[in-house]
Order: sequence, then C-alpha cells, then structure tokens
Amino acid sequence: MLASVATRMTPDARKAAILEAALVAAKRHGLARLTRDHVADAAGVSAGLVSARLGDMDRVKQAVRDLAKRRNVELGDGHASGEWEWLRGSLSPSVRYRVMVSGEPGADEVTRLIDQLKAQRSALAATGK
Repeated sequence: MLASVATRMTPDARKAAILEAALVAAKRHGLARLTRDHVADAAGVSAGLVSARLGDMDRVKQAVRDLAKRRNVELGDGHASGEWEWLRGSLSPSVRYRVMVSGEPGADEVTRLIDQLKAQRSALAATGK
C-alpha cells in the first residue's frame, strides 16, 4: 500500500499526462474528430477523469492546440494525417476505376463501401490500432 501512495501522481502531473495523451490522440484521429474517449483511451484513464482534469472538449482541444503550437507539432484535421490515404486503400479496384472514369461511384456502391469502412474501423478500434 505504501508503494502505491509513494508513486501516486499529483493532480498537476496527472493533468499534464492526460494532455500529453490528448496530443497523441489528436495526431492520430485529427483534432476536429478528437473525442473524450480517444483521450481517455490514449491516457489509460476514464472519460470522467479527462473531463475533471481538462474540462469540456472545447477546452481540451484548445489545450491540445496550445501544446502543439509550443512544440511545433502539426495536427491537421484528420485529412492531413493520412485519413484519405486510408480511405483510398480501402476502395476496391473497381470503385477506384469508376471514380477515375466517371468521377462518382454509384449510390449502391457508396452505401456498400461506407458499411465496409465502418466495419473495418470498428475492427481496428477493437484491436487498438
């Protein structure tokens, strides 16, 4: 019991650690799509503790922007962080060809693709990647 008390983080240290995790999560998911759960997962804490230490998501995002600026880290909005590359790699060759030729895939293909991408995203989230 004494060892855990000796290694317990101060509130300020915990806040700083959660903010660091928020920066990592923002780089991964994009600042615009950053959620309390993304931050909590990255920090290994509950979403409630994220709120208790950093406030609402507007404050979290502002704190992440400030930290990124101080460290000269570019966050992007998810698009700049490779999101579209992931999407392009998920398209079947036939859809890529149809997009290239006509500019738009058919509505049925888009619906099927969205369902497929949601399933892939869920699978990735479940594995923690």
